[in-house]
Amino acid sequence: MVGGVEPWQANTITRNGRDGIALRTYGSPVTGNTLRGNHIYQNLGLEIDLADTGRDTNDPGDVDTGENDRQNYPLLTAALRVSGGTHLLGSFNSTPLSSFTLDFYHSAACSGNTGEAEAYLGALNLATDADGNASIDVILPVVEEGRYLSALATNSAGSTSEFSDCKMVTLAPVDGAMEVNSTADEVDSDLDDSTCDTGNTVGGEPECTLRAAPPRARAPAHGPRAGWPAGVRGPGLLSALRRAGCRC
Repeated sequence: MVGGVEPWQANTITRNGRDGIALRTYGSPVTGNTLRGNHIYQNLGLEIDLADTGRDTNDPGDVDTGENDRQNYPLLTAALRVSGGTHLLGSFNSTPLSSFTLDFYHSAACSGNTGEAEAYLGALNLATDADGNASIDVILPVVEEGRYLSALATNSAGSTSEFSDCKMVTLAPVDGAMEVNSTADEVDSDLDDSTCDTGNTVGGEPECTLRAAPPRARAPAHGPRAGWPAGVRGPGLLSALRRAGCRC
């Protein structure tokens, strides 16, 4: 094993001119190399490269062979910042009716699309069904918006995969929240509808301004709202606040 999930077991592998870890053999492929809990990031090549041949491609049922069995890596579909944690969703396909351990990491950056491991978050044990599929639905510790999550999979024989693609942490949707997408100074065109909409468009979407959003958040005819500012967010919010004189 290289590393381990206890803090004192982890290795820091960073700023190499090639891969962080490359499994390279001369002869029969070696399996059972367990790579868990390490801090592997900002390397020029892949953070983990099985067989030192570049990025692997997952195959259905994980029937391929090679270094560490060319273990399939997880697929992450959403990383949502929720109250008290980070909700990670995804999927995993590998050998049918088998047990695996998935380890999760976060980092400030992402190597292209491939994940990095600046810090360790935790693990999830799961089993695949008869088709080799399993779902990922786990609450991890708090990770700030804008950072990236990644994952590794290790099979019961101790073979660890390459890193999954990274997934940026975003704020979980809030019912009734309004997305401020404009720094304009327009008001809401109709307080009796169910949208924050000045009547103009931004990128093909209804324009929602800082001036239009608070009345929409308070409008009682539309039931409970998340409120402002908690229920108002979006790329135009900070610019609009500064334009209104906020030193923020």
